[in-house]
Amino acid sequence: MNQKKKTKLITSLLISSIVFLSGIYIFQVIESGKTNYLIGENHKELSLLEEETNNLKLAVSKNSNLNKIEDKISELGYSKMGRFDYLIIPSSSVAINN
Repeated sequence: MNQKKKTKLITSLLISSIVFLSGIYIFQVIESGKTNYLIGENHKELSLLEEETNNLKLAVSKNSNLNKIEDKISELGYSKMGRFDYLIIPSSSVAINN
């Protein structure tokens, strides 16, 4: 082989290698971007789930406290109220003190 053919072969191999490696690099950058996006979405979902868990813990705690209060009321001998009746007094029947 003469010098021109060797130079041409080396140049074409070098260009092919650069194109191939650039393709791999671009593919890796795209995959990395997808992965980072999915990680961000999972972090958002995780924070929402943590907030919901905290709210549920608070609700369970409140319910537990209400149950304790009901037990204490029963223990003290108070009875449960069934119905409330309100007495409505018309304003015209109210006595005025002069």
